[in-house]
Amino acid sequence: MLRLSYFLGNYYPEGGSQAFADGLARCFEERGGHILTSTLAKRIVVEDGEARGVELEILRGPVLPQWSGGVVRAAW
Repeated sequence: MLRLSYFLGNYYPEGGSQAFADGLARCFEERGGHILTSTLAKRIVVEDGEARGVELEILRGPVLPQWSGGVVRAAW
């Protein structure tokens, strides 16, 4: 693997991997998302066979008001 990266070259985000993560977080928050760190997902709330929310335990940091919007889901 190391030889392969030597011959083909390595690619990395400008500014390093943290810059990539920071940019992704900024785009997410600009669109109304909230990133919770130091938070445990205790339970996924399911009603009528569909996920309706997540019960969280916030270990450290600010507590956000409860959100009653839809659930983000992937379209597979």
